[in-house]
Amino acid sequence: MSTAADGDEGLSRAKTLPVDLIVLDGGLAMSGVVRRRLNAEAATSDVPVLWVGAPSPRMDFPPQPIADADRTLTLPFSFVQMRETANELLSLPS
Repeated sequence: MSTAADGDEGLSRAKTLPVDLIVLDGGLAMSGVVRRRLNAEAATSDVPVLWVGAPSPRMDFPPQPIADADRTLTLPFSFVQMRETANELLSLPS
């Protein structure tokens, strides 16, 4: 597992490290930009993306372009739910 402090660092790591799943923080200011850039890169375009965050009362959920994430989890959620969702995306037994 690898973590990143911001979107640019995450994109760099996703392009240079073997990646099976990307968990994208919906609170990240540039999460939509990150998602578009992930789709544009050959190394990451097929990697499943799990978008996690809080729904906003000011917009439809999930907001575009995050709606093209493979799965979304909204707060509150448990780590068990997160693990099960990640396993589904990776086609692993829970």
